[in-house]
Amino acid sequence: MIMSTPALSHAAHGPSFRPIVDWLLSLAQALSARALYGGEHPSLVNSRTRAYERLTEALQSWPGLRLTLLDDDLVVGRQVVHELRKWELGTRLSHAGVQRIEFGGASLDAQVFGELLAVLHRALAPSAPPQQQAV
Repeated sequence: MIMSTPALSHAAHGPSFRPIVDWLLSLAQALSARALYGGEHPSLVNSRTRAYERLTEALQSWPGLRLTLLDDDLVVGRQVVHELRKWELGTRLSHAGVQRIEFGGASLDAQVFGELLAVLHRALAPSAPPQQQAV
């Protein structure tokens, strides 16, 4: 009998990537809403709140989260997140000069998260220069 060896689970290497993937997908929705709606439109507020909640959940499993954006790859710590290979937003951010997003601990203030969204939104603007800003 020939058996294939399944890929090592994330549990063997640490916490699951699921909370990070959930956060990144909600981040994409929040950035899309920010591009479509101005001010405090309910869709923007709701998507920003969801993204902040997902980030808070991700930071519980991954305190000190460090994301590296390399063209079509997303790296968490030292591990490639295969679920988001060729993720459009990651590629766009990388091409806009956003190469790393780091969080210093297991929590983040909602206001600081709002500032992060603003920085990422500006980076994705058509005429934006590459971002080299710490939030």
